[in-house]
Amino acid sequence: MKFFTLATIGPFTVTGACYTASSGTDVTAVTYFSTSEDHASYDVIGYSGVGEFDVSSGNIQIGVATTGSLGAPSQVSHEPTFLQSPDGSVDAYLYDSASVYHGSAGGASAPACNWSGYYVTY
Repeated sequence: MKFFTLATIGPFTVTGACYTASSGTDVTAVTYFSTSEDHASYDVIGYSGVGEFDVSSGNIQIGVATTGSLGAPSQVSHEPTFLQSPDGSVDAYLYDSASVYHGSAGGASAPACNWSGYYVTY
């Protein structure tokens, strides 16, 4: 599994993970967030994930992963995620999507994961 830092917003890090299943035919992209400060809070709109989280919480997944296979790409857009630092100095909304493909019209079999999105702070 390969991890990519997608954004750093105050004490928060948004990370993407890309991996190929042991079968070698499925590729999955997952988006996570984490914090460097205890007692931060989050709310993934539309999902049951909400509450306080700490450094020890590690990576918390945003929404669902997306999995594609050879010749069958896949894409997912996540509901907005709200992050707030413990002292309230950083409030951020994240909007992201992830996509995967395995193979191409030219015959390459290398998998690829892509993320797009933006964040708003106030």
